[in-house]
Amino acid sequence: MYLGVECKSLSPEAPLIVSRVPRPARESRHDVIRRFLRPEHGDVSFAIEQSGIDHLRLYSTAEPVGKSTIRWDGTKKIAVPDDTYDKWAQALASAAELVEKAAHSAAEAKPIFEFVMPVLLINDGALWVVDYAEDGTRAAPALAQETTLFVDRKHEVQGRYGPQTYHLSHLHIHTRTSFLRMLENLAGRLHERIFGWILRIADEKGWL
Repeated sequence: MYLGVECKSLSPEAPLIVSRVPRPARESRHDVIRRFLRPEHGDVSFAIEQSGIDHLRLYSTAEPVGKSTIRWDGTKKIAVPDDTYDKWAQALASAAELVEKAAHSAAEAKPIFEFVMPVLLINDGALWVVDYAEDGTRAAPALAQETTLFVDRKHEVQGRYGPQTYHLSHLHIHTRTSFLRMLENLAGRLHERIFGWILRIADEKGWL
């Protein structure tokens, strides 16, 4: 698993506010890179696999997902345009570089499965969310420790027979506390949500 992490020093007095809606099914999939040896050709190749609609996925359907961001100006008591864009754009650029690394690194006898996650890391108390229902009803703003923002970025990776597309679909926004908790949980449920489906497919197809 590769993490492209960018840090932004936001204060609780000027927090990031993420407006969220229920995630539609078309936005709930994620990609995993499968890198493998080709003994018959004596080289390494890769394929980009996408989770299916019937799989346990990292991004669940109907779960709140961010669609836009603003900042709160605590001095003026008004919402202002989000000036963290450059920072999370850097996280996506770093993640794209990591996609290239994951696709073109060395391989072993068994296939290697890799996932790239762009992350924006901010201070505790500096993240708020506002949730909207499907009918447009708005909930009250709430302090949060983590959320995702749908960014729908596509990165073309050149393969032996042409380009393949890796979807950097979501930016993960974490506070310091939640980021540490996420790292501690990588081997548990988070690992299952990211890799469980592809490992089962690999077992069925005899890749392992």
